[in-house]
Amino acid sequence: MLQCNMASYETSIIKSSRIECLDGLRALAAIWVLVGHCMLLTGWQIPIVSEPDLGVDLFIMLSGFLMVFHYQLRQEKEPWQRPETWLKFWTRRYFRIAPLFYVMLFLALALGPYLYDCRIIIDDFLSRSHQAPERYLDGSLKNIVAHLTFLFG
Repeated sequence: MLQCNMASYETSIIKSSRIECLDGLRALAAIWVLVGHCMLLTGWQIPIVSEPDLGVDLFIMLSGFLMVFHYQLRQEKEPWQRPETWLKFWTRRYFRIAPLFYVMLFLALALGPYLYDCRIIIDDFLSRSHQAPERYLDGSLKNIVAHLTFLFG
C-alpha cells in the first residue's frame, strides 16, 4: 500500500516538477526571516522566531535542494557540461531575482531618510542606542553600484 502511494506521489512530482510541501516549507522559512527581522527592529522576542538567521539557513538549504531537484529533472534536455545550460540557468536566476530586488532597492533609496527617522523613534521608545545612519542614508554612487551589481555585503 505504501509503495503504491509513494510511486503515485513520485509520478505526480515528476509530472508537475514541484514538491508542494517543500515549496510551502520554503515559504514558511521566508516568513520566518521577515518576522524575525521585524522582531530585531522592534525588540520583541519570541524564542526561535526572533532568530532569522535560522530561517535564512533553512530557506537556502531548501532552495539548494530544489535547484538540484529541478536540474535532475532537466538533465536530459540541459546537460550541465554544455555552456548553453549555464547561460539558461543564470538567465533564469537573474530574471527571477532581479526585478523585485531592483524595485525594493529603488524604494529603499527613496524611503531611506523616512525609514531612518522611524528607526530613531523606535530606538527612543525602546530605550536602545540609535542605528548607524549610513545603513539608511547611504545614497552614494559606490553603494548604489554595489547593490545594482549584487556585489554588496
